[in-house]
Amino acid sequence: WGVQVVAKIMSTYPERADVIEKACYALRGLSIKNQVNCGLMHRYDIHKMTLDAMAQHSTEGTRFWVNTVRLLLNMCKAGKQYAEDIQRAEGDMRIIEVIYANTEDDAVVKFCCRVLERLATRSTYMSILENSVIHALNPALSRGEEHAESVVAVMKVIDRLAQFSRTNSEAMGIFIAENAHKAVVSCVKEHRSNASILAPAIECLCQLSHDHHCSSTIVRLGVVEVVRDALEELAYDEAFCLSALNLLDRLAFNSSNITAIVESGVIHEATETALTYIDSVGIVSRYLSSSSRVCSFKNTAIRLAPDVIPAMIKIMGNFLDDQTMLLASFAALGSLTFSPQTAVLVAQKSSELTQKTMKQHIRDKQLQKAALEYLSSLFLQPKAAEDAILKTTIMPTVVQILKAHDDVLIENVLNVLQHASMSTNSVKTYMKEHSIIQDLKDAKIKFGTVPSLVEQIDVIIESILTPKIDPNELNFAQAKKEDYVDTAKIWKEEKKNVEKGYVISNKLKNFLIAGMEIKIHHKKHGPIDTHLHVSKNLKNIVWTKGLAGAKAKGMGTWRMRRVRAGYNKEDFHKKAGFKTKIPMADRCFLLMGEDATIPFECPTEPTRNRWVKALEALKLHHKENRKLATDYITDGVYKGFQARI
Repeated sequence: WGVQVVAKIMSTYPERADVIEKACYALRGLSIKNQVNCGLMHRYDIHKMTLDAMAQHSTEGTRFWVNTVRLLLNMCKAGKQYAEDIQRAEGDMRIIEVIYANTEDDAVVKFCCRVLERLATRSTYMSILENSVIHALNPALSRGEEHAESVVAVMKVIDRLAQFSRTNSEAMGIFIAENAHKAVVSCVKEHRSNASILAPAIECLCQLSHDHHCSSTIVRLGVVEVVRDALEELAYDEAFCLSALNLLDRLAFNSSNITAIVESGVIHEATETALTYIDSVGIVSRYLSSSSRVCSFKNTAIRLAPDVIPAMIKIMGNFLDDQTMLLASFAALGSLTFSPQTAVLVAQKSSELTQKTMKQHIRDKQLQKAALEYLSSLFLQPKAAEDAILKTTIMPTVVQILKAHDDVLIENVLNVLQHASMSTNSVKTYMKEHSIIQDLKDAKIKFGTVPSLVEQIDVIIESILTPKIDPNELNFAQAKKEDYVDTAKIWKEEKKNVEKGYVISNKLKNFLIAGMEIKIHHKKHGPIDTHLHVSKNLKNIVWTKGLAGAKAKGMGTWRMRRVRAGYNKEDFHKKAGFKTKIPMADRCFLLMGEDATIPFECPTEPTRNRWVKALEALKLHHKENRKLATDYITDGVYKGFQARI
């Protein structure tokens, strides 16, 4: 009966503000956590009479507004249907009018915001935005720390509205037009040391940054620098750290923000935070996501490598039992394989952890597939593939899956083996020595009914058996010196000082080791096809007289006197001239040693010039690094000869 009596009093004396205020106070007490009483109030239209009284007595004081607004808040808490009825009765407009009239009253603004937070739903958020709620709330964001409760309440309303608006361009247009993102950024800068305000403000910016325009503006206004400083000052607050990493991850979605994120140094602080809370799945997963987005760009990955790579490896090692975190780790490490330099740095240690993961979760097909996809991406970088395969035992683990003939994983395994077979000659030799070709042939028999798999297996076998490298297709990445990251700096290892000297480039070294088919001119038998190459240790120059299994001949690199382009009869010690065809001067070069001069003829002049350049570089390489080669005194006697005697 009490609710009915109070309702009758409110309908009888609507012009009496003091009566309405006392009635709302009484009903507020009856409505606390009591759904039955709230149902009776709804039946007697208490919410409509309250809203009408708020419109009629717009100049009343704080006590009147607190009691009326809190009564509406209790009814909203009691059930979703009551909040919808208040919204249909234009309750949001009344609440916004109250905020406009009482901007300086913290208690009134706080409870009004709590009501708006309850009224905002997926079906009503647009009408609330159209009623200029952002314009009403913006002034409260500029208030000081003594008004923290009202500022936080305002942030929560904007955050909730932004959650529903982030996929609606029209709704986000209202936020942008009324400068909601700029007001929140100003609040963040003003309260950068107050975690109670900063955390909800960061969450609010995270929702607003789903729009690319808002995201770019937020970064341009300096929020990233604030987040960096706050991660250092408020590192003790785990909830804030999670909010900050959420925002960083969201901002990294916009590629135009990557440069600002890298320049600010926030990734270093984020790394320290992730390692501090390494057992927190939320913080670590957000760190992996944000850092992987930033490192997917080559230049940024190289720059952030000292911070990011050890942290990712440590995180992966800490979550070897967690499938979700392992999947996130593989995705993050995959972003480091796009750059040859970072791929080499991460190859060995990540392969060791990948092997442990594959053995520990042998029945988890999803995780096995993610691990194989990561290895496939890693092996696309030749040097990284060589380090991973030759310095770890990851390849036997992959081959074991191949032998199991798993229908689900066979395509991923073949991709890994194909990329490995295309990497370097050392890897090809390893695959030959470990009978991987035979395992591939067995798999070919098993999956003989699948043409695509049979074709891919044939390609892999052919790639393993083909050590030749066409010099015209050599495409080694020419990175600048500053692009390379010192391995000792990454893994904190001591590095021995090596005397400076000329070292032959990888491009020329691979060219010499692979060699090519050219012609050697024999004075008696004429031009003969031969395969000219240099041994792997760069100590011998080797060629064959003919390609049909003839015994190889060679010359020690230290015996090489010089290499001359073209042909000159005076270069021969014995009887000059050829009895058969003379070498073409523009394609010929002479390999001049202590005891003999060997004429070779290349198919083209550019190829001849490449050989001359490579052999001269080889001579200089041995002179500077081996201390054994090619210095002669005036009479032609090798200096080191007397020393050896």
